[in-house]
Amino acid sequence: MKNTFLSSTTLSQFSSINNSNLYKFLFLFILLFYSIILSQYGFENWDSGFIQGFCWRVLQGEHPYTDFLYIRPPASVYFHSIFMKVLPVEGQYYFTRVIGYWLFALQVYLTVTGFDNIYNLKKINLNKWAIIIVCYIISIHNFFANPWYNVDGIFFASVAFYLMSRFKTLTFFNLFLISFFCVFSALTKQSFYFIPIIFFIWIALTKSRQQTLYFLCSLLIWIATYILFLRSITTLDNYLSQTSEHTRLSDLAQVGIEIYIRSFNNIYLLISSIVIASILFYFKTPDIKINSNTICSFFKWLSITTFFFSLMAIPFMDFRKISVIFFNATIYAFIYKTAFDFQKIKGNFPLIVLICISWCVGLSLGYAFPILYATGLILSFYVLMREDLMIQTYKKTYSIVVIAICIYASLLNIHQYREKNIFQLNYSLEEISPKLKYIKSAKETLEKYRELKILSKEYPNYTVTPSIPLSHYLFDTKNSVPAEWLTNFEINYKTSEFFELIKNKTDYVFLEKSFIKGEILDSSFEKKMSFSSLSIYLYFYSKPITETQHFIVYKSSDIKNVFIRK
Repeated sequence: MKNTFLSSTTLSQFSSINNSNLYKFLFLFILLFYSIILSQYGFENWDSGFIQGFCWRVLQGEHPYTDFLYIRPPASVYFHSIFMKVLPVEGQYYFTRVIGYWLFALQVYLTVTGFDNIYNLKKINLNKWAIIIVCYIISIHNFFANPWYNVDGIFFASVAFYLMSRFKTLTFFNLFLISFFCVFSALTKQSFYFIPIIFFIWIALTKSRQQTLYFLCSLLIWIATYILFLRSITTLDNYLSQTSEHTRLSDLAQVGIEIYIRSFNNIYLLISSIVIASILFYFKTPDIKINSNTICSFFKWLSITTFFFSLMAIPFMDFRKISVIFFNATIYAFIYKTAFDFQKIKGNFPLIVLICISWCVGLSLGYAFPILYATGLILSFYVLMREDLMIQTYKKTYSIVVIAICIYASLLNIHQYREKNIFQLNYSLEEISPKLKYIKSAKETLEKYRELKILSKEYPNYTVTPSIPLSHYLFDTKNSVPAEWLTNFEINYKTSEFFELIKNKTDYVFLEKSFIKGEILDSSFEKKMSFSSLSIYLYFYSKPITETQHFIVYKSSDIKNVFIRK
């Protein structure tokens, strides 16, 4: 009997190892497919080239805040300048995307591994590599792999989370290293300012006073170092005026609270979820008494109801918005499991850290969804609700649902970010610039950039409005205007000032006709004005010198600044 038992145990372990290896190879295959195949497709002219446009300026010896306006902390710009510096010119844009997919995968790996170090995935019946696959496919959905500050903020925060779980003894050096990545995360975007704070609270609650003091001192050292660096490239007043001038508490309330209240996009669905949760609570709670435990029991059913609503909404809603509903389900689950008990909250603080990171990701006026860090939400929700949802009992059913969601999320890549169907992206852009070797896009995109290349030679010392932030990177030219994306938000609403800068620093301005005709996101006049009033005023009040199929060309000295009356 003993030998039989040992052999069956050994067989079970061998099977588990084989499954783990299978998932490893599957993840590697998926990552290679995304990074090698999908990296080729799509070339939209808004977000995906935004950071690279600034990196190009840094490589030309410029610095943010002094040489060009930048409304965020500078970590992403300097971080990705390193890759731009070392990557070959030929195919550089493609290889930047390849790196982007791998960095995203590393972020997921670090989060899951850190979670495994704390909660032991085997004990809660999760295969590490299987959950990495699920989290990667869902988190990245069809988002672009180009440099982006939100993705960078997640990456550095996930490194800090991993190190916190990895170090069994938190020495000063260990805390110094963790604090570095916390501060680096905070320096990607203002919304990640919360990262050092939440890690400090985590250490203060779960570690000794000495370790808390070490961490605080480390944070102060890195912040002081950053301030010294800032003073070497600009003044603090200049930095603060650019990065905080239009940051309002009302915006924080809108994207940090209100969006989660309105997550269903329909008041009737929200009411329905509360009603269903109330009915389940009433019939499943034998003796209802008004106390904290009863209230938390209600949150159990609210979490379950919201979770199933998020699943059912997938075919009918924007996939990114599903993550907002799922975020709510995770919050409800946390309230239910901790029951407002300090010790329980303290014991589950790693989950608070993961939820906080996903919340920071969603603090955005442009991409207000926590989906890019769905990894943290998926892991947190699973560990909180696995027993209540009887996941092990209905393992096959849940597995089928998860596989279906992953297939759906991966198929979203048929439509790359702000691009046409991937099967329509058949035109190589290599003739535009050697940097675009291996990149394919639509025929219209090829024609547009072919025109831009001709115009850049015929009318030098130019700037493009409102978009195409890669207009100088692609042709190895210098932008004399201190901005890469002439939208209201990115130039801090300084429309009049930038009119004067264009007149004084450039010779020509190229206005995109696609913006005037109606871009995908901004078709109405009001939306166009809110996106780039400079472009609208330029179009209506200045006389062009020529037009092409895709651009209207103005001589800078002739443009009219309607804000200045002579």
